Amino acid sequence: MPSIITRTSGQFVDRGSVKYTVQPPRSRYTREIVFHFQDLIVSFGGAAGLFLGASFISFVEILYFVFEKVIVLITKRNLVKEQKVQEKRAVVQSCEKKRIHELNKILAQEKRYEPFKMY
Repeated sequence: MPSIITRTSGQFVDRGSVKYTVQPPRSRYTREIVFHFQDLIVSFGGAAGLFLGASFISFVEILYFVFEKVIVLITKRNLVKEQKVQEKRAVVQSCEKKRIHELNKILAQEKRYEPFKMY
């Protein structure tokens, strides 16, 4: 059996002392907060539902109707432009027809040509 030796004299007794402490093992916990896009939508939806009485579907419907209105306005604008172009063509054609008709009258009165006959 080992014997415990106590010293009453020596280097450490005369000049200083040694303190040895035993600490129990420690546990370190880390916390990482991960916030995904879905979590963001859920938190906005919860706040809107609580304070506004609206849901995420309500916001989607609003975006849908705005998008639909923009598309309708764009298509109407294009249709109006096409109608204006067609009206200009019709006006030009009618002016040309009138001019040709008037020139034919003048030529017919002066009898410079025989009227065109279709066979």
